[in-house]
Amino acid sequence: MPGVVSLKRIPDSLHRQCKDVLIEISGVSAMKTVVLAMALLVSAGSLCAGELSEDSWKVVNYWSRTCAPCRVEIPELNFLSEALAPFNVAVVGVNFDEDDRETTLKIAEDMGITFPTLTMATVETLNLTAPAVLPTTYILAPDNTVRAKLIGAQDRAMILAKLAELGIGK
Repeated sequence: MPGVVSLKRIPDSLHRQCKDVLIEISGVSAMKTVVLAMALLVSAGSLCAGELSEDSWKVVNYWSRTCAPCRVEIPELNFLSEALAPFNVAVVGVNFDEDDRETTLKIAEDMGITFPTLTMATVETLNLTAPAVLPTTYILAPDNTVRAKLIGAQDRAMILAKLAELGIGK
C-alpha cells in the first residue's frame, strides 16, 4: 500500500515491551519513506509509550482551546505520541493559555488530547518561550535545544519528514 510503512522488524526484545507500530506517511516519496523508516528503526530503544527520558527527542506543541487549527492537528499529534514513543521521541503539549493545572487537564480532555500536557514548571526547564502564533510545534534535541520550529497546523507526514530531515536515528 503506497504511503504506509510498517515498522514490524523491531527487535524481539522491543516486541515484548511495546506494541507493533504502523506509521502512515502520506505525501512522502517512496525514497524518503524508506529513509525515514530506516532512521526510526536505527533509533529504536527500550522505551515504551508514556516513558520520557532525558535522552528523548521532544515534539512540543503549543495549543489553546480557542485555536481552531490546534483542534485540527490534535488527532495527528495523538497518533504520533503513540507511534513515536518506542523510538525515543516524546510528543507533549503546552497550554498556551497558562490555565491552572486542573483546568488545563480538563480542557485537554475535552479537546481529545491524549498526549501528555506539560506543567508550566516543566516548560520553564525546557527554556521555551510562548510562541507569537498558534499552533506552533517545536522539535527539541535530547539536550533541549530547539532544532525546528513548525508554525501552523501540522500533520503526521510533516512532522515525520522534519524528524527525518533532522537525522533522528543517525
